[in-house]
Amino acid sequence: MALSFKELLFTTLHHRHLAIVGLAQAGGTVRQIADDTGLGRTTVYRVLKSVGKSPGCGYGMRQFLIEGILWDTDGRVIRRLPAMGTVLLDELDVEDLDQEEAEYKALNVFSDHHGYCIQNCHVTEVTHG
Repeated sequence: MALSFKELLFTTLHHRHLAIVGLAQAGGTVRQIADDTGLGRTTVYRVLKSVGKSPGCGYGMRQFLIEGILWDTDGRVIRRLPAMGTVLLDELDVEDLDQEEAEYKALNVFSDHHGYCIQNCHVTEVTHG
């Protein structure tokens, strides 16, 4: 009997966590990830929170906080654009970059996800310890 995609994806707790982190890394919100995977929002939130509390924890992720965002919308008011957010980047994607370049990459990922350029903001890496 063949396993469904969800059954195959969630064969272990580790696989489930990797899937959640991957979807978050691709720009998914907690709500979107919960809807896409059939998991509860609380479960998704707890996994992402645990990754944030101990960067890496086997996943090799770095988290960046983007605040005070001024979007380039050509003067249009677009309510769905956030004033702040976070981005998870794979350590391998930023290992050869200095801190400023890694923050710029996080900014580009966030901007691409929302479909608008950012005129101004403040980007910092979230470190826990």
